[in-house]
Amino acid sequence: MSLLYKKSKNVKELLPKDFKVSNLKSSPKLNTKIPHLTIYYAHWCPHCHSPEMIEFTEALGQNLPKKAGIDVNAFNCEYNNTHQEIAQNMNISGFPTIRYTNSNGKINDYMGPREVEPLILFLVKNS
Repeated sequence: MSLLYKKSKNVKELLPKDFKVSNLKSSPKLNTKIPHLTIYYAHWCPHCHSPEMIEFTEALGQNLPKKAGIDVNAFNCEYNNTHQEIAQNMNISGFPTIRYTNSNGKINDYMGPREVEPLILFLVKNS
């Protein structure tokens, strides 16, 4: 099973080693202080693999790191048991889930349309 964004130069495909757990009662966190947008997906989900979603993710990956200093990541929540455990501990319950973490570590889920402009407004509001 291949990872959806592994070959993208604009979107980093996360692996379990990219997460850390501070204690048993906390959710895994990415090993970075840089603001980041992560798309949590499942390899079996047709919405995650739609041309529109892939195009949307690539557009974010091309623009956000350079223009806003925000990394764009993807994580396959269903790749194997370790991936599933991380997703479960992060309360990922639907796919795709788009989650933004600002420089202060505050996490917000994006529930708006899969379009760049509304997402940018969301990021400005939550930065």
